[in-house]
Amino acid sequence: MFVLNKNEGYNMEQKNNINYVFFDDNAEHRTFAKNVEKHFGKAAKITFVIGKNSTSDASTSLPDGYNVVDFSEKSVRGLLSDSNSRFFFISRNADRNVHLAFSLMDIAKKLNITTEGISIYIAPNWENIEAFILNKQRSMLRHFDVKLINIPNLAAHTLSAKYKPVDNILFDADTCEAKEDFRVAVLGLNHITREAMFKIYTQGRFVNSKFVLDIYDVGAEAKSGGFKSKYPGFAKDADISFLDYDRFAEAEKALRDNLSKYKLVIADMGDDARNSAFAKDMQEKILEENLAGITVSVYISSPEEDILNGDLYPSIAVFGISESIYNPDAILLESYSRSGRYVNDYYNSTKSDPIKMRNWVGMSEFDRGSNISVADFNYSFIKLIGAGRFSEFGSSADFKKWLHDNPKKFDTLTRTEHLRWCAYLYANGWDCMPLDKDVMVENKNMKDKRHTCLVPFDELDKVSEMFNEDYKKYDADNVEIIYDIYKILNF
Repeated sequence: MFVLNKNEGYNMEQKNNINYVFFDDNAEHRTFAKNVEKHFGKAAKITFVIGKNSTSDASTSLPDGYNVVDFSEKSVRGLLSDSNSRFFFISRNADRNVHLAFSLMDIAKKLNITTEGISIYIAPNWENIEAFILNKQRSMLRHFDVKLINIPNLAAHTLSAKYKPVDNILFDADTCEAKEDFRVAVLGLNHITREAMFKIYTQGRFVNSKFVLDIYDVGAEAKSGGFKSKYPGFAKDADISFLDYDRFAEAEKALRDNLSKYKLVIADMGDDARNSAFAKDMQEKILEENLAGITVSVYISSPEEDILNGDLYPSIAVFGISESIYNPDAILLESYSRSGRYVNDYYNSTKSDPIKMRNWVGMSEFDRGSNISVADFNYSFIKLIGAGRFSEFGSSADFKKWLHDNPKKFDTLTRTEHLRWCAYLYANGWDCMPLDKDVMVENKNMKDKRHTCLVPFDELDKVSEMFNEDYKKYDADNVEIIYDIYKILNF
């Protein structure tokens, strides 16, 4: 019997007297510092490092009790010599975050300070940053424990906690197949809305339902080529339209005129006030025209209190609130990814060969996300099966018997699992690797992000024949463990 102690091994910050060191005085770091105080109390020390090129507003002062030092070799030597220090480079200026982090590494090298085990948290925004930082460390012969913080991804998690596609479209109770397409609009395609859109997409792929996406943006047509090139599989799987406008005002009006088409609208025009005004306008239209079943989800880091009021704004789902992102629970304790860790532990418990077990610590963000995707979609599977029916299962064996007694539902759920798996890879830039040879040795290419199994479910037979392996069985196996995954996520 596999039993996971959820309190064991996941709280990485139990050590007292940790010194939380923030490079630059900015809104993100101030919010983080305030949440550190709430979470860890007086045991936590907080230090701000302010340099001559800091983004700090000289007219404001930091709260009493915070240490403030300059960005000098003397100050940094003291901080690096403290094994209890954690260093943070998190702001909206991702280039500056990386620049300051590398400046710290340069000083450590110059002063010949041992850096093994010293944690640095950086918020970058470009691809392949892991390899870039690793090469930088190698050139310095430094061994910092670098943790990359994906702010758009964290914001997307706060949206998926509020909005589930499976709750918002109709299904056939007898077959578990969708009865309508899932239609989404995005206003302003950027890092934030892209991650939010992909998070919803990976939870919103169902049998007999297209993922229909309309992107309203200034210069959308110019962005379409790069987007489709970067996400070729997604571009083929989803029904995408890029709607080009010269000004955001025009895009807003066009979206407003077509609002009734969508189940979900994801919006970010780069400014809290503008996003808030847009959300309120959309809520007014929804109420005036009695448009049921539409959710408008806007990225607002510091929302006004009234827009969070569900009675006043029942159709608005604000996501990306700073308090939810810049805090120890999300960044240090990895609360948004913890469910994926439980799934990984479950998979490890089913393997008899220790070599095949995978350690969460040190796992790539792609592999972590794969486990998170399995955890997230468990909710969708329960809804497809029926929460009432699912509650009647007393064991994994009961659930598996029900699956085999209901072959049509089992088949639909298996096909849905394949769609989920494909969607996760598509959202990460993968595409199909064609069977273009008589004999192929590998079924995937990690470097080029190509996989032979990224095909419609019924075409997996050809792939299975090529590699002499039943790939449909993998999807069926993942359906058979729905009950087990549910139990580890909910005990």
